Amino acid sequence: MDRIAEEELHWDKDILGAGFSAATLSFGRDPDGEGEAVATLVRADAPVATAASASAAQAGPGKPAVLWIHGMTDYFSSGT
Repeated sequence: MDRIAEEELHWDKDILGAGFSAATLSFGRDPDGEGEAVATLVRADAPVATAASASAAQAGPGKPAVLWIHGMTDYFSSGT
């Protein structure tokens, strides 16, 4: 898979509302013939810098990032 630089992404407002942006990644035709294979990357927008946010950034890391990968295991179970 080719790497995608952030400069290549087109960020739009996300359906989550204010403070979130989304970029759609295209992976070409689905090998099973079910249309285009795409993924959506959602990010929290950077807050406006203030003295309080600058001191908080110096205090240490914030909340961890989460990557949710949606796939077959979301739909099917072993039935046991």
